[in-house]
Amino acid sequence: MASPDEIQDLADKTLVLLTTIAPPEWQQHDASGDFDVILSMLDQVEGAVAAGQYELAESARLEAYAILETGPEARIIVFAPEYKPILEDLFWYGQGEHRGLAALIEAQAPLAEIKASRGALETELNAAQKALDAAVRRLSSRPTPALSSSARAWRPS
Repeated sequence: MASPDEIQDLADKTLVLLTTIAPPEWQQHDASGDFDVILSMLDQVEGAVAAGQYELAESARLEAYAILETGPEARIIVFAPEYKPILEDLFWYGQGEHRGLAALIEAQAPLAEIKASRGALETELNAAQKALDAAVRRLSSRPTPALSSSARAWRPS
């Protein structure tokens, strides 16, 4: 079993590698705009369902997902990968505690059920955003070092 110092050393070396290879825009502090737009689109999903306009709700859901996919998703995959399957399930056809929005909209589920899944999705989006913000703060709080010879020589065992 690795000691805490060994784990910290490996984490530091990994962070150096990520800092070196991650595009500068991924290391910026504020990705909140994308998340705000996604949440706004999810508000439209609820509004459309409340009006009985399930096709419009599906269109808004797809737009919200497209924003996630073209915006923060790449950073989520790199810095907070544990959120990717959760978000996918809640956007699409997940069958967990809260069914996915695609499945609910397709089934023309009642508004209360859509709101519950949307609420779970919002909770997970907020958690993913916090995880990304924390990762970016960690990356930017350290000097962007040139890859040291020890980091280049490091290989996982």
